[in-house]
Amino acid sequence: MLDPEEKGEGILRSPLEIWRQGDCVVQPSRFLGGVLRDQAGEEPEDWIEAGEQDVPGFIVVSQTCDIVRKIETEPNIVVAPLVEVSKETHDLAKRMRLMNLVHVPGLGERRLLGDLLRLMTLEKECLLVCERIRGCITDVDSRRFQFAVQRKFSRIAAPDWFTETVSPLRKRLLEKHDKASEEGTIARALSETRVRAEPERNAASSNIEFLFVVDQDASPSIALIEEMCESWMKPIRAEAARKGHAIQQRVVTLDEMTAREYVESDPLDLQNLTVRRRE
Repeated sequence: MLDPEEKGEGILRSPLEIWRQGDCVVQPSRFLGGVLRDQAGEEPEDWIEAGEQDVPGFIVVSQTCDIVRKIETEPNIVVAPLVEVSKETHDLAKRMRLMNLVHVPGLGERRLLGDLLRLMTLEKECLLVCERIRGCITDVDSRRFQFAVQRKFSRIAAPDWFTETVSPLRKRLLEKHDKASEEGTIARALSETRVRAEPERNAASSNIEFLFVVDQDASPSIALIEEMCESWMKPIRAEAARKGHAIQQRVVTLDEMTAREYVESDPLDLQNLTVRRRE
């Protein structure tokens, strides 16, 4: 979506009209960092105050239609802090491999990502005194940002057996992603890994299918990728079988996936596979 001034539409009705979802501000900011507890306090009534953290800036998470709506109608927006990360983490986020951290194309190679784990409500009027950096340059950038936000807040919690079984695969994909090896090249060739279950993952016995989605321009052959995925999944299948579940995998491109397969599957969260703590 082009900015109004880029369309030549004349004078803006409001300075907020140029702001879009994914736009960011790079300047030292104070961001709510959580809740501080009294040393002896374990209950909410013992929490004493919200802490603040210094961050290098923030990114606008609210949808564009909410941003440009009149302040009198909708006075607030939701923002996330920018965080500085390593080159490896930045590359993973750029390829949408991380659930909590979102890449900002408009920042170029600056290693600043939006942290979707920490959100804060901000009065829209604050934007009027900030220098806007356009975060999403193209329509593709905008769709990827929208997908990252949607994925973060719509993913389904996985049962413990699934998390425990899949954790080795998650660790291997993250470890090998940036390696100068055949395995690293294949890991980078995957745009995402999606999982679908029949009847469901929470069932006592289920059939799980892993869909390894290949980039359209991937250089390794499909046969080579299938061979590597088989080596990754062999111990995963064996462990799942011991727990009463059947697992299979398939290497596909987006063009080969059906709409049903896509909507019935969930992206594998490589960043936050955790097992619920048992008391």
